[in-house]
Amino acid sequence: MIISSNVALCPKQQIWHGTIHGVTKDGTRFLYAATAAHRVVLYQKLFKLLHDLARNNDWIEI
Repeated sequence: MIISSNVALCPKQQIWHGTIHGVTKDGTRFLYAATAAHRVVLYQKLFKLLHDLARNNDWIEI
């Protein structure tokens, strides 16, 4: 599985924007985006989305 993430702070709004994307072993591509006031909360949101994807597809690896 290949996972990449990008996060950036919007200078005007002072809000963190981020994406997490990648490809699973079976070739399924995924892309999720989220925003939050704090960077830690943003990562929590993104990894929750990834965890839900894994749970819905019965992937044990994540």
